[in-house]
This record gives sequence, C-alpha cells and structure tokens, in this order.
Amino acid sequence: MSALGNKEIMARNIKRYMQKMGISRKDFCERLGFAYSTVTDWLNAEKYPRIDKIEMMANFFGISKADLVEPPTSPAPPEPQKNIETPPAPKEDREHKHLQNLLSDPHLRRILESSGQLNESSLQEVQNFIDFQLGKKKQ
Repeated sequence: MSALGNKEIMARNIKRYMQKMGISRKDFCERLGFAYSTVTDWLNAEKYPRIDKIEMMANFFGISKADLVEPPTSPAPPEPQKNIETPPAPKEDREHKHLQNLLSDPHLRRILESSGQLNESSLQEVQNFIDFQLGKKKQ
C-alpha cells in the first residue's frame, strides 16, 4: 500500500497538526480558503487532497509534504480527554503558535513583505492608520 494513497494516515496527520497549532477546523478552512465540507471529507478519510492542497497545508503548518502523507515517526499525541484541565502551553510555544498564525494571514504577510520598501515616515503613517482603525472598532 502506498503511503501517498492512504487517506487514513493523511486524516490523522492533518488532525495532529491542527491540534498542535491549536486551530479549529473552521479557522483552518478560513485561513487556507478550503471548503469546510472538503476538509471534513479529508478528516473522515473519505477523500484524499490534491497535491496543491497538500502543499498549502504543509506550508501552513511549516512542515514538509512528507510529514502529512507518511505515518508519523513518533506516536500521535493522545486525544485530549474532556473534563481534565490541561496546563497552559509554555509561553514560547504560545508565542510561536501566535506568530505562525499571524504569518499565515495573507493580509499581514503582504504588509510585512512590503514594509521593507517603505521609509520611516510611511511606516509611521501605516501605524497611525492602524491605530485610527482600532480606535474606530472600540467605539
């Protein structure tokens, strides 16, 4: 049996990396532009994603495509049990997840990529605009 064709392995790996990032199925779909029903089919091992979708997921998770399509080399983390309080992740893990989430946002990525082309005055104008928009939201 080819690892590339094993829908169950793919489903387990996607779930594992979503869990690692602490991202819900809804957020995952929204950030990558996938239909919720399509991701549900993948997670239920009913369908296998196309290679371009595998590449998008691998980039999003910061892993290789092989990490999604092959059995994990380490055992999968246990499913979280309900009614048991889990300790918070270490601060650097939370910060890393937050940074990954920020960098996966196409709008923020564009801002970061273009910031190197702006002078200090232009960057200050962008900051002032962001502050203005945030002030409008609070009202």
